[in-house]
Amino acid sequence: MNIRELIGKHSKASAAVVGVLVLGAGYYAYRNADEASLAAGNTYFSRDEGKSFFADDGKKAGGLERSSPPAYRAIVASCDGGSHRFVAYLVRTPRNLLSQIDKLDAEMKALPASTPTDVRLKIGQQMDELSLKSVNSTEVLRPGQGAKWVAMRSADGLDIQQNIKCPPGMTGAATLVNP
Repeated sequence: MNIRELIGKHSKASAAVVGVLVLGAGYYAYRNADEASLAAGNTYFSRDEGKSFFADDGKKAGGLERSSPPAYRAIVASCDGGSHRFVAYLVRTPRNLLSQIDKLDAEMKALPASTPTDVRLKIGQQMDELSLKSVNSTEVLRPGQGAKWVAMRSADGLDIQQNIKCPPGMTGAATLVNP
């Protein structure tokens, strides 16, 4: 019996296996997104609304956002080729989504090996939905007095990301810098 006949004979089981694999791949991609940019010391964070910043492991982003005071991902720029750096804007995931993601992540990790496929699929679907929701709900903040968090994909959010302003006393075009 070749593989096509086997799949045809067990189409429901095959569909379930493919579904688990697709959801598993999505979950893996979500949890391990952009390894190079999230490597140790390869992401900037700020705990004081952009007045200062530090480099740390990008994989800690969610954990640092949950700490007290929270540390948000900092996008750092320079107007003089990197000699003087400043926080251009901050990025965060809303706390309510972080707690929902944590809950489902813990639920998925706690499942015994004997858990039925349909249960795993349901949790995987919820993780995918939250992952998409977190991307669409990400907020940005331009440091400064009276600044407010805005949706990253809104007109104000796009303005913050695209129109980086040099601090007083600095001239030139702002360019993003990496740790």
